[in-house]
Order: sequence, then C-alpha cells, then structure tokens
Amino acid sequence: ANPVSDNVIIGAYSAQNIEDSRFNTIIGNQAGQNLGAGSIQNLIFGSVAGRDIIGECNIAIGRGALAMLGSTSSNNSNNSIAIGSYSQLNFENGQYNVTMGLRTGQYLLTGNLNTFIGVFSGCDIVSGSFNNIIGGSSGTGLTNANTISGQKCH
Repeated sequence: ANPVSDNVIIGAYSAQNIEDSRFNTIIGNQAGQNLGAGSIQNLIFGSVAGRDIIGECNIAIGRGALAMLGSTSSNNSNNSIAIGSYSQLNFENGQYNVTMGLRTGQYLLTGNLNTFIGVFSGCDIVSGSFNNIIGGSSGTGLTNANTISGQKCH
C-alpha cells in the first residue's frame, strides 16, 4: 500500500478520511473528505468536490463536482474532468469524461468518453458512453454514441 504523502490539503474536513493517496491537491470544505486508497494526482477544488473519489488524474472544480467518483466501484475511475457546481455529482464508474457547466452530467452514474458542455447538458443521462453534447439543457434521455449541438436539443 502507498502511504498518505505529498498531498496539499486546505479546508475544514478536507481529506478527513484519506487512505493511501499521494500527490493530490484538495481545497475546500469537505473536499476529498473520503479520498480512497490509491487515489493519485487528483485536483479537487470546491466544497464537497471529489468527496469520495477513488481514482487517478481527475479534476473536480466546483461545489459537489465529482463528489461520488469511484465510491461504489471495484475499479478506479480515472482521467475525468468536471468543472461547474454539481458537474458529474453522482458519477461512480468510468473514465475520460469531460463536463463543463452547472449540473452537467449530474445524474450520470456510469460511462466513458462523454463530453457535456453547457448548463444542464447531459443532466439526466444515467448511463452512457461516447456522447458529445454541447448546448444548455441538451441531451435529455440519451444513452450511447450521440452528437448533439444546440440549446435544448434532444
């Protein structure tokens, strides 16, 4: 097991229950609070952001961004980026997802290689991969391999 070392931790209850994790930067109230074993090189900024992350090379910026990443998965979830409050809030298992905007991909639980850009884009997708959605409130009710651009497109 790797030791807890070389981390930057700032904020009340941040990384409170950290396990075997290295090279993480965690800033915010309860950010990375339960950072799991083997979590390496994550950037976590914002209240409750990355609260339960288990994985490597993830970026969470905004209140609640990537809060659940890897929390119920037997595999680490790596290389995802969530920028915006509640972006990928409930995301648990997958890799290479990029979301930018308030509540983008908020209910996404599993998936790989998704890109959601715009307020509420991909907000109600629960499981899906290979989606590219650009535009506010776009991409409702989709699952896999969609490319959508425009405001409120489905």
